[in-house]
Amino acid sequence: MCITLTQAISEIGNIVCITTTFCEGIGLNTNGDGVALNFNGLTWQEQTLPTGDSLSSITCVSTTFCEGSGQNASGNSVALNFNGLTWQEQTLPTGDSVNSITCVTTSFCEANGQNSSANSVALNFNGSTWQEQTLPTGDIIGTITCVTTSFCEASAINSSGDRVLNFNGLTWQEQTLPNGDSLNFNSSIFCLSTNFCVTTGYQFLGNSAPFLFNGLTWQEQTLPNGDSVNSITCVTTSFCEASGQSSNGQGFALNFNGLTWQEQTLPTGDSINSITCVTTSFCEASGQSSIGQGL
Repeated sequence: MCITLTQAISEIGNIVCITTTFCEGIGLNTNGDGVALNFNGLTWQEQTLPTGDSLSSITCVSTTFCEGSGQNASGNSVALNFNGLTWQEQTLPTGDSVNSITCVTTSFCEANGQNSSANSVALNFNGSTWQEQTLPTGDIIGTITCVTTSFCEASAINSSGDRVLNFNGLTWQEQTLPNGDSLNFNSSIFCLSTNFCVTTGYQFLGNSAPFLFNGLTWQEQTLPNGDSVNSITCVTTSFCEASGQSSNGQGFALNFNGLTWQEQTLPTGDSINSITCVTTSFCEASGQSSIGQGL
């Protein structure tokens, strides 16, 4: 099912859903600014941000607690909080910038960013303040996902290549990928538990592949011939959805049933970018129609 956006919104992305009647997303308005959007089960509606602010990423724990990253009117990086009624700016450590944010509770969020010296940092929100965390020397951290306050996974890169980082509640440590394999540094890692995470990357031959973490090691998974995968989301260990492309460049959805990945058909000519699912029978995706209109 396609849900048409209002004329004031040209595109929507980075959707997160808490229930079938509460989703938050980021849209582009006619001025090209990133705005907050809310889905109430029927329609998408624009929400008001602090004057001059725009959003680039968003995550929610409940209908009354969401965190977002973006920029203010001066072009400086900001963290934003939604309390169920309004979006408000939060203070970052002096000189720090924040990219993407993930939250487990209202008092535990993790984010990737840069400090005043332009070095990569992880940031933690404890319910009141944002504070820097130390990374392994030379590592640049990408997207982060957390299951508990003592288990987070993140993509990373250093001078030796791609890495996966794990946070155990105290420190960030590197994990090993299969020999020759690499992660898609800009793609998110999705975790259901401490022994089930999925992400996207490349086999040593350069072919696109999903990767699964079983609590001990990261392992490759096989896609239909020639297919590539972008973002992944899961509801259970036997139900995941992903956006991707076939060998001829056609956008489609992929489903993981716990054993294999299989293609799913989209409305003719449509393509999707990101997907989020609440149940096995309710998923939302952003994309474009055959005529280039945002979906």
